[in-house]
Amino acid sequence: MAAFAAAGLSLVNVVVTARLAHHGQGEQWRREQERPIVARCVALSVDLRDEWWEASFARLDIQAPVGAQLDVQKRVNRGWQALRNLRYEVAQLDLLASPAVRQAARDLVTVHEQEMTRLAFPPNPATDENAARLASHAKIGKLEEALVERTRTDLGLAPAGILAQPKPRNLLSTLLARYAPQDRRAS
Repeated sequence: MAAFAAAGLSLVNVVVTARLAHHGQGEQWRREQERPIVARCVALSVDLRDEWWEASFARLDIQAPVGAQLDVQKRVNRGWQALRNLRYEVAQLDLLASPAVRQAARDLVTVHEQEMTRLAFPPNPATDENAARLASHAKIGKLEEALVERTRTDLGLAPAGILAQPKPRNLLSTLLARYAPQDRRAS
């Protein structure tokens, strides 16, 4: 009877170990897929932000010839194509990423769509175009940063700009690490 119990426990151990190993491989695969997708999303967003910025400046020149107005339309059209690419990348994240990363990516797309809509129509004389451009530029930048930070959290990485401190290898290093000032530039 004890032999059957031991065999049963051994079988359960093998099954649980195999499941955990399979889950770990799946998680590793997800991480390897998610990182380049987020990188492409941020790169596309930066390119889009630059297109919107230039289109907004071109819009300000009310006295511009027809060619300048065509430049605005050309930039909006290029932005539309890049926005389609960004939507595709975000759709890929919908299949892999955590809810927080997916929401950050969707928020980024939403703000780009709003900016594209604002630029596609003639400027409203009652609104300050410079303030709208600056606000949109800043908001998109913050959403890009939020996407990166949420992805880093999702992947279990330290926040951006924080490097892991090496563990001291001997007693002297341990004492120096413990009692030395935290910010070496301040001393």
